[in-house]
Amino acid sequence: MSLSALLAASMLTLAVGPCTAQVTTSQYNNSRTAATLHEKILTPQNVNAQQFGRVGVFNVDGAVYAQPLYVPAVPVPGKGTRDVLFVATEHDSVYAFDANRAGDPPLWKVSFLDKSRGVTTLSEDVVACPFIRPEVGITSTPMIDLKTGTLFVLARTMIGHRVGDDEYLQHLHALAITTGVEKFGGPKLITASVSGKGAGSSKGQVAFDALRENPRAALTLANNKVYLECASSCDVDPYHGWVMSYDAQTLAQNSVLNVNPDGTQAGIWLSDTGPAVDPEGNLYVPSGNGTFDAANGGRDYGDSVLKLDGSSLAIQDYFTPHDQERIKLPGAGLGAIAYWNGHAFFATSDDSLRAYSIKNGLLTLQITSSSKFIDPGATPSISADGNKNAIVWAIATKTWNGPDTKAAVLFAFDERENLPGAAIVGLPVSSGVIEGRARVSS
Repeated sequence: MSLSALLAASMLTLAVGPCTAQVTTSQYNNSRTAATLHEKILTPQNVNAQQFGRVGVFNVDGAVYAQPLYVPAVPVPGKGTRDVLFVATEHDSVYAFDANRAGDPPLWKVSFLDKSRGVTTLSEDVVACPFIRPEVGITSTPMIDLKTGTLFVLARTMIGHRVGDDEYLQHLHALAITTGVEKFGGPKLITASVSGKGAGSSKGQVAFDALRENPRAALTLANNKVYLECASSCDVDPYHGWVMSYDAQTLAQNSVLNVNPDGTQAGIWLSDTGPAVDPEGNLYVPSGNGTFDAANGGRDYGDSVLKLDGSSLAIQDYFTPHDQERIKLPGAGLGAIAYWNGHAFFATSDDSLRAYSIKNGLLTLQITSSSKFIDPGATPSISADGNKNAIVWAIATKTWNGPDTKAAVLFAFDERENLPGAAIVGLPVSSGVIEGRARVSS
């Protein structure tokens, strides 16, 4: 296959080195630090244009927006013990690859489509949004429960009808990491309804809309529950911010929260990551632009950071900026940061990667990169050996309305000197680092 054909295909890419770590959730942990602290191979000294580059490709059947996950030493029936890379695509497929054998067929593959029943992905035209194209299937990052050997993944599908309304569905799947076989009686159809008079309500109820609600945020495992969150596609109304929890061994729905049942919008985006979880099991989620009236006794929490009880999803506390009315314009909101060794790293739209020191609750700008990240900015990721040899990774990708042919660029920054390291052309959009391997996907 030619280089141009490889770049046009959806692919997984890695840099060489042995793997012993694991990545079971978005940003490495439920604290969402986006930092892996056990990297012994990749250092600021050897990550450069001469020593670091692409060495392999895993071919998949669709775009990859979800972060790939990784578990070492998985016993795969009939194939021995393998270090497994798990990849979910917008074509509603989940792959398990031998992470050390790029180019090999998958150890197993599961598709949630069914041509005989007319089950397909959703097109960009159906969701009325070109952000993810040409199809929408699995967007949120799955998560893995090592205790039960289960990969949880949320998939969107539709069934078109020549007569009558088309059906739009979202299902929570629980797959065995060894075989891909469905577990716990899955899949579980996602449904919900709460009392309210907000956008799209009917007879005093606001129902979950499987077409309009976009599950962009990552799945989260905590308190023996799987949490999922929803926002929208391109702010197409009506939509609301939803948080739901499901039992991690029965898939029974436990709790439901609509963060603005009497208003509109306030999606839970989380910059493609998942909620942070504290040691007591509370969740922290930011809401996007939307209605806010909680300060006046209402139930709508747009443009706010919410502390949720991990069991009931009741709102325990919240923070809303004083200028909420100004920032609630579409497009304004919170982004994702990376944290390491008393520093926070952030790259917003049309700006540089910035490093802030954190001391006594105050952020102080320390350094900025010479490279800038156009819309939509970047989600930094960090590899380090404890408190040394830190590399800040970030990907510059195309704008949402730019040409699909534009190649992404993977940057590696030396945290100490703020010097751009390897810039690798042609790598897709999300990334992760696991002991000597930098993985990116599209």
